[in-house]
Amino acid sequence: MADWVLKRTAARVVVLDQHGHVLLLEARDPADASKGQWWEIPGGGIEKGETSAEAALRELYEETGIELESLLPFEQERITNSLPTRSLEEARAIVDRLRR
Repeated sequence: MADWVLKRTAARVVVLDQHGHVLLLEARDPADASKGQWWEIPGGGIEKGETSAEAALRELYEETGIELESLLPFEQERITNSLPTRSLEEARAIVDRLRR
């Protein structure tokens, strides 16, 4: 298990198809194989000089190849956690709030 925890400001994207299905990516921690694999929404760290929307668009492209020029209005939420502790139920709750 890693002796350190990476803390950074990040942007994530909830991608929904026309049926309301959420795009999830299979992820793992390259620094700690004992964590196993988990599912997460696309996203990652915000680089110096980037807005959260710019970082979200960049990460979406880097991780999926999906290229967009802009995002729909979105809710910004500050979450502090250590992945992969987020549960699927927590992710669904965030998606449900975004759909309202």
